[in-house]
Amino acid sequence: MLTSREYDELKRSEEYRTLTTRVFGQHPVLFLGFGLDDPFDLDSALESSNLSGVAQGEKFALLPEARATAISARFPNVHVIPYRDHSDVPAIIAALAREGMV
Repeated sequence: MLTSREYDELKRSEEYRTLTTRVFGQHPVLFLGFGLDDPFDLDSALESSNLSGVAQGEKFALLPEARATAISARFPNVHVIPYRDHSDVPAIIAALAREGMV
C-alpha cells in the first residue's frame, strides 16, 4: 500500500491519470480478490472513468455477501456481485465470461 503522499503524487501524474482513465474508461473491469477498500487510488480512478462518460455496468466486483451492501453504497458505478461461499466464484466468473461481460 502506498502512503498518502505517494497517492497525492500519483494523482498529479498525467501518465497515471491517462492510464487509469483508459483502463477504467474503455475496458470492462472485474475486481476479484480486491476488497475495494483502498481509499485513494480506486476512488480517483473510478471518478476519472465517471467523468469520461463510461457506462456504469462495465465495472464489476465479486465480493462476499457481507461486504456487498457497503461497497455498493460507496461505489454506485460498480456492479457488485455478491457470493455466499468462495466455492461459488468459479461458476460466477464462467457465467460472466459466457455473457461477454468480462
